[in-house]
Order: sequence, then structure tokens, then C-alpha cells
Amino acid sequence: MNECLLCTDEDLNRLLDDELPGAERRRLLGLIESDPALADRLRGLRRVDEVLRETYVEVEPPSRERLQDPRRNRVRRVAAAAALFLPLGF
Repeated sequence: MNECLLCTDEDLNRLLDDELPGAERRRLLGLIESDPALADRLRGLRRVDEVLRETYVEVEPPSRERLQDPRRNRVRRVAAAAALFLPLGF
């Protein structure tokens, strides 16, 4: 059986994310060097990875002060009450 068939996209993504142990990483890199189709698959996954990283930049979590703002909590309570009572016809 062709060893390339044993290489899943998950394996290639783990390689891209540097999550493979040394021996498995070396084995996979050797297969990629000897198989142009596998190298193409890796390039395609790398492009997807780059697009996702560029598209979804890290978002800073909201500050504790913002989360504890009483005005925001009141809006949430009113919205929750409306969601409960409006379907009941109140």
C-alpha cells in the first residue's frame, strides 16, 4: 500500500501546527519530499491556514469593568425577559 494513502489531512495539519513527535514528523517530511501529490496537499492546507490566520485575528476579551457594567446587565435582563414573555403574548 502506498504510504501516501496513510497520510490524512489531520496528519498534515498536525505537521503545520508543529504537533507531531520527532519520529513521526521526520517520517512525514520524508514522504512529502518523495511524493509531489502529498506536497501539493500540504501546500493547499498551508494556504488555507494562512487565510484563516489573516481573516480571524485574535480578539481581545472584554475587560472585567465592561462585563460588570450595570447598564449592560440591565439590557441583558430586559432582553431575556422579552424573549420569555413575547412568545406568550405579554
